Amino acid sequence: MTEQERQERLERMRQCIKLGEDSYDQLYEPRTHSNSAGHYSDAKDFFGEAIGLASELGLNDQAQALSERLAHIKAVFRSQFSGFDSSPQADSVAPPPTGSSESVVSDILADPVRFIRANAASIVSACRPLTDFEFNYSAGSVKWLDSYLEKIRTQRLNDAERDQLVSNIGSYLGEAIIATYGGAWSQDEFGWHIRFDEKNRAYPFTKVAKQLHNGSEDSIFGFYSSIALLILNRPSKA
Repeated sequence: MTEQERQERLERMRQCIKLGEDSYDQLYEPRTHSNSAGHYSDAKDFFGEAIGLASELGLNDQAQALSERLAHIKAVFRSQFSGFDSSPQADSVAPPPTGSSESVVSDILADPVRFIRANAASIVSACRPLTDFEFNYSAGSVKWLDSYLEKIRTQRLNDAERDQLVSNIGSYLGEAIIATYGGAWSQDEFGWHIRFDEKNRAYPFTKVAKQLHNGSEDSIFGFYSSIALLILNRPSKA
């Protein structure tokens, strides 16, 4: 391999990494959410090509890091976007039942909504000692959690910690929406959501992920507050 060929492969590897990350980011864009499977496929292809180029160039540490990144993207897609596999992750549900890991996963698949509610309840229990009011599923509690999320999103969180926050706070946000506006947990090809009727749905896990990524422009409290006007066209009970 000539030096020019090596530089060309290095540049293509960098391009593939950027394109792969861009495709992954598109999973959380509401404008393109209906094509989540396509963006996931693109991310896999770009990262797969980048891994192959890194190996070809002898960049074994880079290839390993890219393989771990791809494994993380696959896990996120399976847990939050793809059909039946978008159940809450076993290690993100608090607290898991005793027993083997196989039995835990089996229980979650058998009754995932029970684990979502347990996850939401754990957020309530964790936040109550931190507030000077009764933290529950009210608008005031959602607003406080929105501010708290803004504070912790700037910390150096690893992927596992971010995924756990999405799972925990997304579960709580969904339960708060149900408490205020009604609806029920349901699942489609895009993941778990609150279903109000045939046309109206809200995706709390996606919204939490977007605030972690984008900040207050994707506020969970703004999302929660807008449901009355934009989805149900009726006043909040909060």
